[in-house]
Amino acid sequence: MRGEVPVEQTTLQRDTGLVDAALRDSAAFAAIVGQFKQALGRYLRRVLGSHAQSAEDVLQDTFINAYLNLNDYDRSRPLSPWLYRIAHNEAVSYLRKRNVEPQTLGSEDAILILERQGGGDAAGCGRGMFRSARDEGRTLAARSAASISRRDHRHRHRGRRH
Repeated sequence: MRGEVPVEQTTLQRDTGLVDAALRDSAAFAAIVGQFKQALGRYLRRVLGSHAQSAEDVLQDTFINAYLNLNDYDRSRPLSPWLYRIAHNEAVSYLRKRNVEPQTLGSEDAILILERQGGGDAAGCGRGMFRSARDEGRTLAARSAASISRRDHRHRHRGRRH
Protein backbone atom coordinates (compact mmCIF):
# COMPACT_ATOMS: atom_id res chain seq x y z
CA MET A 1 0.00 0.00 0.00
CA ARG A 2 1.14 3.47 -0.78
CA GLY A 3 2.23 5.66 2.09
CA GLU A 4 2.81 2.84 4.58
CA VAL A 5 6.21 2.57 6.21
CA PRO A 6 7.66 -0.95 6.05
CA VAL A 7 7.75 -2.71 9.41
CA GLU A 8 11.52 -3.19 9.17
CA GLN A 9 12.02 0.56 8.79
CA THR A 10 9.83 1.47 11.77
CA THR A 11 11.56 -1.20 13.87
CA LEU A 12 14.96 0.17 12.90
CA GLN A 13 13.84 3.71 13.65
CA ARG A 14 12.49 2.65 17.05
CA ASP A 15 15.64 0.67 17.84
CA THR A 16 17.94 3.48 16.75
CA GLY A 17 15.94 5.93 18.84
CA LEU A 18 16.19 3.69 21.91
CA VAL A 19 19.93 3.23 21.47
CA ASP A 20 20.56 6.93 20.83
CA ALA A 21 18.61 7.86 23.95
CA ALA A 22 20.50 5.28 26.04
CA LEU A 23 23.84 6.55 24.78
CA ARG A 24 22.91 10.10 25.79
CA ASP A 25 21.38 9.18 29.15
CA SER A 26 22.03 5.89 30.94
CA ALA A 27 18.59 6.06 32.58
CA ALA A 28 17.05 5.74 29.11
CA PHE A 29 18.48 2.22 28.85
CA ALA A 30 15.53 1.20 31.03
CA ALA A 31 13.33 1.54 27.92
CA ILE A 32 15.42 -1.13 26.16
CA VAL A 33 15.20 -3.36 29.22
CA GLY A 34 11.43 -2.86 29.39
CA GLN A 35 11.02 -3.60 25.70
CA PHE A 36 12.95 -6.89 25.68
CA LYS A 37 12.97 -8.22 29.26
CA GLN A 38 10.03 -10.63 29.00
CA ALA A 39 10.93 -12.14 25.64
CA LEU A 40 14.62 -12.56 26.50
CA GLY A 41 13.68 -14.03 29.88
CA ARG A 42 11.48 -16.66 28.20
CA TYR A 43 14.24 -17.45 25.73
CA LEU A 44 16.83 -17.84 28.49
CA ARG A 45 14.58 -20.11 30.57
CA ARG A 46 14.24 -22.40 27.56
CA VAL A 47 17.97 -22.42 26.76
CA LEU A 48 18.97 -22.93 30.40
CA GLY A 49 16.60 -25.89 30.78
CA SER A 50 17.06 -27.39 34.24
CA HIS A 51 18.98 -24.25 35.27
CA ALA A 52 16.03 -21.99 34.41
CA GLN A 53 16.02 -20.63 37.98
CA SER A 54 19.21 -18.76 37.00
CA ALA A 55 17.55 -17.04 34.04
CA GLU A 56 17.15 -13.74 35.94
CA ASP A 57 20.87 -13.64 36.72
CA VAL A 58 21.80 -14.43 33.12
CA LEU A 59 19.26 -11.86 31.91
CA GLN A 60 20.85 -9.23 34.13
CA ASP A 61 24.30 -10.15 32.75
CA THR A 62 22.83 -9.88 29.24
CA PHE A 63 21.62 -6.34 29.80
CA ILE A 64 24.87 -5.31 31.50
CA ASN A 65 26.85 -6.67 28.55
CA ALA A 66 24.50 -4.96 26.08
CA TYR A 67 24.83 -1.64 27.90
CA LEU A 68 28.61 -1.86 28.02
CA ASN A 69 28.74 -2.62 24.28
CA LEU A 70 25.97 -0.30 23.10
CA ASN A 71 28.42 1.65 20.95
CA ASP A 72 29.11 -1.55 18.97
CA TYR A 73 25.45 -2.02 18.00
CA ASP A 74 25.06 -1.91 14.20
CA ARG A 75 22.28 0.63 13.59
CA SER A 76 21.53 -0.81 10.16
CA ARG A 77 20.13 -3.93 11.83
CA PRO A 78 17.33 -4.54 14.32
CA LEU A 79 18.26 -4.47 18.00
CA SER A 80 16.46 -7.71 18.86
CA PRO A 81 18.83 -10.22 17.15
CA TRP A 82 21.82 -8.42 18.69
CA LEU A 83 20.30 -8.76 22.17
CA TYR A 84 19.34 -12.39 21.57
CA ARG A 85 22.92 -13.16 20.54
CA ILE A 86 24.24 -11.56 23.72
CA ALA A 87 21.66 -13.50 25.78
CA HIS A 88 22.59 -16.74 24.06
CA ASN A 89 26.30 -16.17 24.63
CA GLU A 90 25.69 -15.34 28.29
CA ALA A 91 23.60 -18.51 28.73
CA VAL A 92 26.25 -20.68 27.08
CA SER A 93 28.94 -19.09 29.27
CA TYR A 94 26.83 -19.72 32.36
CA LEU A 95 26.33 -23.38 31.42
CA ARG A 96 29.97 -23.86 30.46
CA LYS A 97 31.03 -22.71 33.90
CA ARG A 98 28.87 -25.50 35.27
CA ASN A 99 29.89 -28.09 32.62
CA VAL A 100 26.33 -28.40 31.33
CA GLU A 101 25.17 -28.60 27.70
CA PRO A 102 22.66 -25.90 26.63
CA GLN A 103 19.16 -26.96 25.67
CA THR A 104 18.67 -26.87 21.92
CA LEU A 105 15.65 -25.25 20.38
CA GLY A 106 13.82 -26.89 17.53
CA SER A 107 13.54 -24.99 14.29
CA GLU A 108 9.85 -24.34 14.93
CA ASP A 109 10.65 -22.71 18.28
CA ALA A 110 13.34 -20.54 16.78
CA ILE A 111 11.17 -19.47 13.85
CA LEU A 112 8.41 -18.57 16.32
CA ILE A 113 10.88 -16.43 18.29
CA LEU A 114 12.01 -14.68 15.10
CA GLU A 115 8.43 -14.06 13.99
CA ARG A 116 7.49 -12.61 17.38
CA GLN A 117 10.45 -10.27 17.20
CA GLY A 118 9.44 -9.07 13.74
CA GLY A 119 12.34 -10.74 11.97
CA GLY A 120 10.75 -10.32 8.53
CA ASP A 121 11.16 -13.59 6.64
CA ALA A 122 11.54 -15.56 9.84
CA ALA A 123 11.38 -18.95 8.17
CA GLY A 124 14.13 -18.14 5.67
CA CYS A 125 16.27 -16.37 8.26
CA GLY A 126 15.75 -19.18 10.74
CA ARG A 127 16.83 -21.83 8.26
CA GLY A 128 20.03 -19.92 7.53
CA MET A 129 20.72 -19.48 11.23
CA PHE A 130 20.19 -23.20 11.88
CA ARG A 131 22.28 -24.17 8.89
CA SER A 132 25.08 -22.04 10.31
CA ALA A 133 24.59 -23.45 13.82
CA ARG A 134 24.46 -26.99 12.44
CA ASP A 135 27.71 -26.39 10.54
CA GLU A 136 29.32 -24.96 13.69
CA GLY A 137 28.13 -28.02 15.59
CA ARG A 138 29.64 -30.36 13.00
CA THR A 139 32.93 -28.47 13.14
CA LEU A 140 32.96 -28.65 16.93
CA ALA A 141 32.10 -32.37 16.83
CA ALA A 142 34.92 -33.02 14.35
CA ARG A 143 37.39 -31.11 16.54
CA SER A 144 36.24 -33.00 19.62
CA ALA A 145 36.55 -36.35 17.85
CA ALA A 146 40.06 -35.46 16.65
CA SER A 147 41.06 -34.40 20.16
CA ILE A 148 39.70 -37.63 21.65
CA SER A 149 41.46 -39.63 18.96
CA ARG A 150 44.80 -37.93 19.72
CA ARG A 151 44.38 -38.49 23.47
CA ASP A 152 43.38 -42.11 22.90
CA HIS A 153 46.39 -42.64 20.63
CA ARG A 154 48.75 -41.15 23.24
CA HIS A 155 47.17 -43.22 26.00
CA ARG A 156 47.51 -46.47 24.03
CA HIS A 157 51.11 -45.76 23.10
CA ARG A 158 52.19 -44.50 26.52
CA GLY A 159 55.14 -46.44 27.86
CA ARG A 160 55.94 -48.16 24.58
CA ARG A 161 59.39 -47.82 23.14
CA HIS A 162 59.71 -47.01 19.48
